[in-house]
Amino acid sequence: MVDIVVYALYKQLDAAISAYELGKNDVKLGILKEMAPLLGTTVAYLADGESYRFSPEVMQIAMMLEGMQNEELRRVAIEQVKILVRAKLEM
Repeated sequence: MVDIVVYALYKQLDAAISAYELGKNDVKLGILKEMAPLLGTTVAYLADGESYRFSPEVMQIAMMLEGMQNEELRRVAIEQVKILVRAKLEM
């Protein structure tokens, strides 16, 4: 019985993936929102392949900031980046 259920679920998943690959269905936004942090990218990139001219390093920093749970630490980190940018401009 379990084998039948597993096989049925596999066939449904296989059909869904095929539909996405063939462009017959779009991935739901909620799924993209869950996948993006796991893949270290943005929803926009997953949706249309646009990197919006950010380097992988900049995207990595943005994803790390987004993942910070403590709002105060996030604000401090952002301020530190701003200071570094101003210092670079003054050199």
